[in-house]
Amino acid sequence: MRVRYLIPAAVLACVLVAAGCAAGVTESGSGSPATKTATTTTTKTDKVSCAYVDANDAVRPVEKPNGEGVPNTGTVQFTVKLAAGELAGDVVLTMDRSKAPCTVNSFESLAAQGFYNNTVCHRSFAGAMFQCGDPSGTGRGGPGYSYADEITPDTTSVYPRGVVAMANAGADTNGSQFFLVYNELPLDGPKYTVFATIDEPSLGVLEALGALGQSEADPYAPAQPIQIVSVTKN
Repeated sequence: MRVRYLIPAAVLACVLVAAGCAAGVTESGSGSPATKTATTTTTKTDKVSCAYVDANDAVRPVEKPNGEGVPNTGTVQFTVKLAAGELAGDVVLTMDRSKAPCTVNSFESLAAQGFYNNTVCHRSFAGAMFQCGDPSGTGRGGPGYSYADEITPDTTSVYPRGVVAMANAGADTNGSQFFLVYNELPLDGPKYTVFATIDEPSLGVLEALGALGQSEADPYAPAQPIQIVSVTKN
């Protein structure tokens, strides 16, 4: 039987926050409001334009993605190699460009530049998710730019097993941090861009890593570092 992990409302107010108390899956520092409003222009064509605007300093040198002529159709796969102590495994992500073209384009650009390699998933919620994508490992780091949410009509406040969504620090503050959901995760609203799915063998890898437990010092951190060894396009 698949277990549903329900987060009490009182806990939601402080879920997965590196410093202070705020609701939801948060980038504590990198997601501070951009210097300009991030906007996304979409059309009913196979290309869109995406605005990636300057935000806080990048924690690793990185170039902003090209936001012109971004593909709006098809899928792309990436393999995320994870390791924790003697445990290791591949997590395959399938991304749907039609649902979140600007998010997929950003992830693809960061992965190609090695932004995610040799970083840690700094947050976790027992039996439900890992949050990754900050090379500083603090929850405050990002790529030096932000961009708009891509919330679809079917996004709800319950994030189902097997999805990947962007962490943020409020509306339209997406950067590099994302969370991998391996058991149903209720959050504080449909505020997070869902941009990929995880296949069943990969969910087994995440469950095995999740079974390592939580840190005694920080209930929202894994018991031992969960490392992203590499992110490669399939």
